Amino acid sequence: MRLEHWFYTIPLRLRSLVRRKRMERELDEELQIHLEQAIRQRLAMGKTPDEARYAALHAMGGTEQRKEECRDTRRVRWIEDLLQDARYAVRSLAKTPGFSVMAALILALGIGANTAVFTIVNGVLLRALPFPEPDRLFLISYKPKSLLFDPGPSMVDRSYLEFRQHNHSFESLATCCLPLGYRPGARRRCIR
Repeated sequence: MRLEHWFYTIPLRLRSLVRRKRMERELDEELQIHLEQAIRQRLAMGKTPDEARYAALHAMGGTEQRKEECRDTRRVRWIEDLLQDARYAVRSLAKTPGFSVMAALILALGIGANTAVFTIVNGVLLRALPFPEPDRLFLISYKPKSLLFDPGPSMVDRSYLEFRQHNHSFESLATCCLPLGYRPGARRRCIR
């Protein structure tokens, strides 16, 4: 659309939102003028006043339908509908305060839980590790054949110290070692 068109339509649409009663009054007046002109034209054709009025109303298709068409051409109807729905929702929630409080609490819990889960996932999975060149980090795990269960990525103290002594591939090593006789839930020692 042309720029001049927007300079005309935007103020008109804003005016129809802000000064709704005045716009409705102007619309009523304009439709009344059109109706009177149509009646005068039919009277000039020789019809009676009642016939002329009926024919003019019939040709116009009803004043309320015309008003609705004019309101729709302003293209702010959806804003008016949204405001009307919001007022209805506020009135409905005001009638049932217990439901309103429960709905607000459930929404707050849901939003809080989603925020917490996203924060954890973002920190653990999505964001890069807080190390220089995190793509160069490796996880090394050692599990003796004698273990029947898998304790997860781990290494006992002796194995780590021997691995660190014979390391020729890595720049530096760090671990949270499992002591011999490790029990799940016991505290780990970290060595650099």
